[in-house]
Amino acid sequence: MDNCFSEQHKSTKHNAYWEDLVHGTTGRYKEAWIRKLVGEHLELSGGALLDIGCGSCAFILDFRDQTRATSATFLDYDAHIIERMRREHRGDGIYFQVADILASQIEGNFDLVFFLDMLHEVYSFHGRPEQNMERPVDHQLGLMAVRKAITRVSRVVNPGGGIVITDNVLCEENGVVEVEVRHEVVKQTLLRFFTEYPTRRMAHEWLDPHRLTLNARDFCILLTQYNKIKNRDEARWATERMEIHQYMTLSEYRSLFDDLGYKLHYEIGTPSSAYEEWCNDFKVLRGLKQIPQKRITLLAVKPSERKG
Repeated sequence: MDNCFSEQHKSTKHNAYWEDLVHGTTGRYKEAWIRKLVGEHLELSGGALLDIGCGSCAFILDFRDQTRATSATFLDYDAHIIERMRREHRGDGIYFQVADILASQIEGNFDLVFFLDMLHEVYSFHGRPEQNMERPVDHQLGLMAVRKAITRVSRVVNPGGGIVITDNVLCEENGVVEVEVRHEVVKQTLLRFFTEYPTRRMAHEWLDPHRLTLNARDFCILLTQYNKIKNRDEARWATERMEIHQYMTLSEYRSLFDDLGYKLHYEIGTPSSAYEEWCNDFKVLRGLKQIPQKRITLLAVKPSERKG
């Protein structure tokens, strides 16, 4: 992803972005579910960890200490992040690689591989025709890139090991949903959102000043993004207007990991503060039973090799 688009994107991710992602409500939520799923479904004592799109490395280093992993390898396509992490984290069994998951060889074999809120960037970058930031993401191109990344990683997982993915998830429904917008500030937020979100053009229709229709999956995407504008968090909006955080449904994850021969374990939910905000701002009138849940925490386990 060595292009002007990715360089501009990386430049928006300042310290405050990482602090919120790692230590904020979402960070605590996903870490709790990772520990629960791994603790219940994977026998992990020692072993080698790989964190792809490592960012700050904080959770994986803590996880390594708790599981007494023999090594932790951190991979990111951003050389500046890797260099900073090398300076901040030194010690036996800690390794760093500058690499693009779709273009570089993954060195070694691992017992647990992490994609923590990273695959949506693969989808958002590689899904753009010619990686032109002015063009919306082509869903099929993005999905193909995500599947390629997961498939490549699946080959370096040791038998009995697993892959952890955290990100946002698309609802299974793909029809029209009618939504009531409960506050004028939210209405004004959406008017700006629809004009300033180049990553996906969302067909929608205002039925009256506070009711609109749009695609159910577009509504999922909107829910992730709109409050950056509403809460005047311009730094986060500058970053996330370039991204789509939902790229697969649960059934698509199931199908992919079935094909790879992995057994899937997961949790779908939303941090309570985020869900309360959505319910305060929107009411679903038709097309969905309720406001859809936001996040998936997924553990896919590779079967152990059977002896003779």
